[in-house]
Order: sequence, then structure tokens, then C-alpha cells
Amino acid sequence: VMLNEMIKQINTEIEKERRKDKIFPTVSVGFATHNAGDNFKNTLEIADKRMYEAKAKAHSQIKRK
Repeated sequence: VMLNEMIKQINTEIEKERRKDKIFPTVSVGFATHNAGDNFKNTLEIADKRMYEAKAKAHSQIKRK
């Protein structure tokens, strides 16, 4: 939950700058939960896949599942 709030705050700040400076940065994030015993490479691949899914949908997306 805390991470989601931080990302929302970052998106809000980016939107303020977009309007002010007429620049158009976007943020797309993919999350994956890494548990004890999980293969780190697999966890990273899942997060990477989710990031690209978020990017394909639209700008400034958060993809968790």
C-alpha cells in the first residue's frame, strides 16, 4: 500500500510538471512479489512483463497482477 501511494504521488508531481512545462514524461511500473525461496530471475521477469503490459495499455500505469 505504501509503495502504491508513493507511485501515485510521483505521478501527481509528473502531471504538474507536464502542464507547467508542456513536457510529457510518463511512468509505467510492473510489480512482482519475491518470496523466500523464489528464483530472483523469475521474479524480475514477471515484473518486467507487467511493466511492458502497463506500457502497452497507456501512459502512467501501475501493473500488479
